[in-house]
Order: sequence, then structure tokens, then C-alpha cells
Amino acid sequence: MSLDEDKPTWVEKFALFAVCCLAFSVSFGVALVSVSCLLVVVASLFYFLKGQTSRSDSLFNSLYNRLFNKLFNKGFESPVKAEGAIKNHNSQPKSPAWFAGWSNAWSNGRSNGWSNGWSNGWSNDWVGLWTPRAVWVALLWVVISILWTISSWHQVGAELIRTSRILVIPLSVYLIRNEAQALKVIHVWVWGQLIVILTSYWLWMGMQAPWATSHDAVQYFTPFSNTLDQPIMSAVTFGVIWFFRDYFIEIWGNLLGAGRSEQSSKKLKGSLALYTVLCLFLVNVCFLMIGRSGMLSMILTLTVIVWWSLKPNYRMYAVVVPFLIFGILFAVSPKFQDRISKIPSEVMDYKKGRLDTSQAIRLEFWHRSVQAIADKPLLGSGVGSWPQAYVIALRGEQGIQADSPHQQFLLWWVEEGTVGFLLLFAVYASIFRDALKLEPRAKSALIGTLNVLFFTSLMNCPLQGAGISEFFCLIVGALMAFKRLPD
Repeated sequence: MSLDEDKPTWVEKFALFAVCCLAFSVSFGVALVSVSCLLVVVASLFYFLKGQTSRSDSLFNSLYNRLFNKLFNKGFESPVKAEGAIKNHNSQPKSPAWFAGWSNAWSNGRSNGWSNGWSNGWSNDWVGLWTPRAVWVALLWVVISILWTISSWHQVGAELIRTSRILVIPLSVYLIRNEAQALKVIHVWVWGQLIVILTSYWLWMGMQAPWATSHDAVQYFTPFSNTLDQPIMSAVTFGVIWFFRDYFIEIWGNLLGAGRSEQSSKKLKGSLALYTVLCLFLVNVCFLMIGRSGMLSMILTLTVIVWWSLKPNYRMYAVVVPFLIFGILFAVSPKFQDRISKIPSEVMDYKKGRLDTSQAIRLEFWHRSVQAIADKPLLGSGVGSWPQAYVIALRGEQGIQADSPHQQFLLWWVEEGTVGFLLLFAVYASIFRDALKLEPRAKSALIGTLNVLFFTSLMNCPLQGAGISEFFCLIVGALMAFKRLPD
């Protein structure tokens, strides 16, 4: 193979650039994410067209060469000439020579040209992976539910756009071609989150941050997103950095120790940088943020880290870890204590008919969603129909205007029915199954990310939200690009 063939083409460079743009932009708001998603779609289209061209050219060349050789060099001779071959095939009817020639040409085109072209397509990237296929099947069912939706076309279009964000998973798997590219994407993704965290501390110290675009930036120290999404993202990033700590120690050690030859000095500086960054994320989520989902996500991430750190024989004791961490945070973090202590009172408010707290609103939405599911259990009310289904479930009672039940599974169950609920669950199960096939650090990071995603899905709709949906889907797709262990 020539050196030119080893060099990445402009399509491959553009694909990596598009994914890195998305990795960086998921931390900085909807506008940048939308542009980056468009780049990812364009890059996927380029890759697909490149694969189609390779397959067509290779098949044509193979057929042409075979036909030329048969006509001018050997005539229409049978390719089976050896006595042993004739003896072995004496019980089978012989094909005409011209058919054998074209058949071999077709086979060569498939084995040589088509397979090479298809390496730029979907098949090889999805070998052994269930998640991309599960995503496509689930989205296909969502589209089919248009046939019986009770929603308006405007709402249907908006919901289809929100739901299609999950396509970032298969597109990331498609565009990220190897482990080196996946590490670059994760590195860019972490740098974006570092800027968010450092800006959050900057705001906490009372400094002005003109680049912060969030309305909650000054009051809640969330520069680019909201109080719900930012701590969840930080908890996931904390886990990924930990499981890839050797990589970041090396990268940050080389960055801080530039010009020095001592590897021990670089490793020490890299380790100090790593644990400093981890402390920044941990303190930010547990002491500066007010999002309960993010705080509980951090506890879940720490539990997963302890689980994988223990030897298999001792992992059963990890069951006490979340309760231990919960107790420590409740004792030392005033904001954690305040947010957790409000849950019982908010539940009591709901029982009294008051719907002015976050937990009371969630309980109201969940209750009405269950009623809507009972009305149309199998196929649901159709894509984009949750607001209408909620109004119907009120049965004339006074409710709250909203567009989702703040629960991912209930949203799909109401709109796409039991079939849609099972397909969504299949997506989560496929992620877990694919994670088990990965090398250790990617497996641990993906299972940790999936745990947070699943937990968050019980309290919100992370796969529909702008920004956080792309955040989760991108890291899931990037981690699936790592080496898969043999079965």
C-alpha cells in the first residue's frame, strides 16, 4: 500500500472536523449545536457518496477486465479444467463459460471493490453493534406513528426534529473511524466542558462574563445552559475523565511539561492536572449547582467508579457506596441538603393540589401520562401528541401547559404506545450490550454514561432536549468507536 493511500482524504478530515465541532459545541448552547449537527449530516452524506462511488467504479473495472480477458485472451473457455476439480464437481451441472466469467467478475467486484467501498459505508462500522440499528428502528416507528397522531402538523414537525437528535449516535459511529479519532473527539469534548466549569467558577467569584449566554448565568453560575443540564453534563464528564485518566495524564503532562525530557516530571504534572480538574467538577456540581438531578447523577457516577475500582469478589459491597456518598454530601453540602430536603414537602404540596413546585409538576404529568397510556395502550396517540393527550386525560380539570411529561419513557409510551416504549428500552439495552463488548476503559465509561442517561430519563427527557441530547448521544457514539473485544 502506498503512503498516499494511508493519508486521510479530505472527506475523512472533514468528517473528523464535523464531529469535533459537535463535541465542542454541545457545551455552548443550541445555536452552535444546530450548526454542528448540520456539519455532521453533510459529512455523513459525503462519506456515503464516497462509498457509493468506490463500489461502482470497482465493480465496473472488474467486469470490464473479466470480459476483455475472456474475449481476446482465452475465449469462452470453462474456468474448471483441473481433473481434481472435475472429479469433485461431477455430480453438479456445469455452468456455461460466459456465465462463470461474469459470475467471477461479479464476485471480484463485490469482494474487492464493493467491500472497499463499503468500508466507507454503514456495514463495517456497525459490525457487532446493536445500538445504531435499534436507533433506526425506533425512529422508523416514530415516523410511522404520524399515521394516527392526534397532534397538529406543526407539533408533529417540531417533535420529529427533537426526536431525530438521537441520530447523533449512529452518525458518530459512522464518522469516527478508529480509536485515535475517538480520543481526539473526547479530548475536544472535555475541553469544552472545562471552559464551562471555569466560567462557572468565574461567575461564582462575582466576575463579569460577557461570553456567558444563559439567563441563569449570574444567579446560578450556569454560563451556557440551565440548572438542570449543566450539572448532569459535568457528572458524565467527571466519569469519562476518570476512566480515561491515563490518556489525560499523558496529554496534560506533555502540555504542562513542554520542553522537559523527564517523563516522571511530566507524569507528575499530568496527574496533578487530572485530579485538580476532577475536584473542580465535583465541587461545582455538589456545592455550586442547585440541580438535584445533577447532584444525584454525580453520586451515581462515583458509585460506578468505585464499582469498577473494586475487585470482582468485593463489588457486592459497592451497594452501600451511594448511601455513604449521599450521607456525606447531605452533611457537608448546604445546597444538596436544601434541595433534597424539599422533596417531601413538594410531594405533600401535590397531594394538596398545589402545582407550583418541580416535583409536584412532575407527579402531575406522570399521573396524567398513565391515564393517557390507558386510553391508547398499544399504538399511543402518535408523534407530538403528548400535550393533546394530557389535556384529554385531565377530563375537564385544570392543568398546566407543557410539551412533555419530564420522563423519557412515559413520553414515548404516550405518543408511540407500548411498541414505542419497548423500542426505546431496546435502544438503552443495546447500548449496554455494546458496552460489554468494548475494551475496559471504554466499557466502563459507556456503562457509567448509560447509568446517568437512564437515571436522567426517569426524571426528564434527555433525548429530546436541545444540547443535552447531542451531549449524551455524541459520547455514546464516540465510545463505541473503540476496540471491540472478540466474542
